[in-house]
Amino acid sequence: MRKILILVFSLFSIFSTVEAKSKKGQDRVLIDKVAMWQVNHQSKVKHHDLAWTNGVLFRGMVEWADYTQDSRYYDFLMQIGKKHHWGFLKRLYHADDLVIAQMYIRMYEKYHDPAMIQPTIARVDSVVAKPSEGPFVARSKELVGTLVMV
Repeated sequence: MRKILILVFSLFSIFSTVEAKSKKGQDRVLIDKVAMWQVNHQSKVKHHDLAWTNGVLFRGMVEWADYTQDSRYYDFLMQIGKKHHWGFLKRLYHADDLVIAQMYIRMYEKYHDPAMIQPTIARVDSVVAKPSEGPFVARSKELVGTLVMV
């Protein structure tokens, strides 16, 4: 009986490992499909390439590129960066626009091209040198309370 239990547990363990590896492979295939769909449909996105919504996408895309080492994602991100000269929208004090800098920084870390990081350094330096004097305008008291807690 003990030998049968050991055999059953061993088989269960083997099949669990095979299934886990299989699922991991399936996950990668699915994520690749989604990522490539995003790349292929970027021209149809309504938001500006440098809007925070795309910045979040690009940040995730650079993580996926690092994980997979798939040059298609790096090439896509390189095109975006070069198209906009590694710059930002013209709203100097709008922090949402800086999310794009996260992708620029990661690309700089990979390629070591100063052109990729210089606009980010210049933007941050200018905000530090001359902080906004405008008031922070919140939409609700609840939001202000949340910000104060941070």
